Amino acid sequence: MGSVAVLASGSGSNFQAICESLAAGPHVVAGLLCDQPGAPVLKRAEALDVPWALVPYEASSDGAKQTAEGRMESILRAWQPDIIALAGFMRVLSTAFLNAFPRMIVNLHPALLPNHRGLNAIQRSYETDDEVVGITVHFVDDGIDTGEIIRREPLARREGETLAELEMRMHELEHRTYPEVIQSLLAELDALCGKDGPP
Repeated sequence: MGSVAVLASGSGSNFQAICESLAAGPHVVAGLLCDQPGAPVLKRAEALDVPWALVPYEASSDGAKQTAEGRMESILRAWQPDIIALAGFMRVLSTAFLNAFPRMIVNLHPALLPNHRGLNAIQRSYETDDEVVGITVHFVDDGIDTGEIIRREPLARREGETLAELEMRMHELEHRTYPEVIQSLLAELDALCGKDGPP
């Protein structure tokens, strides 16, 4: 049996999709870390009976970031997840934090990397003439959306589609794909480590 911890900042729709995907077992969601007080994802965690912790960044200084990441590291050590999934976590993690969890942190990016790295990727994809857009799940390194790609999932554009319509279809694709990738990674780790699920 494997486990995933989720880091999120906002509404938590991908967090909920992950929880619902893992609900049947054998893998579990170890917990949720959130940096934003009052974020809707916290209510989702409570409703789903998933352990959660709020770790706000008290200021924008490097010291505040170091303090917050230190707290997150301690909580994650206690939860002992096999994978850490970023699901709309709107912070850039430090190299020190990434090194504390080597090849464990994955991210979902709403574009076909290496295209459209960074923020507002769906809008920037929409503004191109590309006939195919999509999403990417990748390992996190100390660059911006530059880590090793795990899976890219394309999505064909529709003629006359609005940005809002494309965003909706992209989110539907995210909610299917990200949980599938996490399930696959956890299964691979189970096989590699010889972990046994329920009889």
